[in-house]
Amino acid sequence: MIHEIGAHRLDNAFRNRQAERGDFAFCFDRDGACFFPPGNGAFPPRMQDYPEQVFPDGGLPPAEYLFAIDGSAFFLLPEAKESGAEFFLQKAGWQKKPPSVFRTLQPGYMGFAGITAKHIALWRFRHRFCGRCGARTQPSKTERAEVCPACSLTVYPEIMPAVITAVTDGDRLLMARSKSGTYPHFALIAGFTEIGETLEQTVVREVREETGLRVKNIRYAGSQPWGFSGTQMTAFFAELDGSPEIRLQESELAEARWFARADIPLPPDEASIGGMMIRLFKEQGKPDFLRAQDFQAPVL
Repeated sequence: MIHEIGAHRLDNAFRNRQAERGDFAFCFDRDGACFFPPGNGAFPPRMQDYPEQVFPDGGLPPAEYLFAIDGSAFFLLPEAKESGAEFFLQKAGWQKKPPSVFRTLQPGYMGFAGITAKHIALWRFRHRFCGRCGARTQPSKTERAEVCPACSLTVYPEIMPAVITAVTDGDRLLMARSKSGTYPHFALIAGFTEIGETLEQTVVREVREETGLRVKNIRYAGSQPWGFSGTQMTAFFAELDGSPEIRLQESELAEARWFARADIPLPPDEASIGGMMIRLFKEQGKPDFLRAQDFQAPVL
């Protein structure tokens, strides 16, 4: 899974520090696309790799400290279009790539760094103006937050709770394809938690809404930070309760089917906890046999 960075050590504590030329730095546009150096340039780039025109007065551009991995600092540059960097980067041959590139980027811990940086970048950009009075917000110097200098409203990073559920019926697994087309492969049922719901209630509602099925014996499987959608994804196994007949929510899903273990289509990568659950069920069968160590947290 993308957040499992093995022996690498993530330090996500807030620090108010200045970037140095050798520090890693990401630059995104307002849609979350990331700028990659031309050719086979190393990624992520370091501050010193960016075109000189991006640096005001020959110095370093303002950059926000994000986190460190193995002691190496990662920074975020201002949004490319608003800062004017986009023009110079494209002129120098840099390419914009969508966030999906981080699913398979190697080494894997750099993919995790990239999508986490994108999560913060979009939150910063979307909250650059105060939602209460409209004034321009400023990054806090004491915590990871946007603060309005006019009315003191403080906004923290958005982390939306969501669930993903492997619904089983004996030796079969429920899988579905989204109608949105952003991920064309079969996957597990997933959705955001609504106001006033527990995570378990979200499981029941999402499965019922999207497929018309009822579930029972809901069991926690693991969790994952999922910067692609700014969510904290909590995974569950659940068993079918009643009729296996699917009533498709056509506004959300293109297709939903029961798959026997031998026929389960594996995802193209294992970046997500859902992909890991699919593989484990295909290999091991009943979720009761799944080992807790298959869902390991990153080293902190």
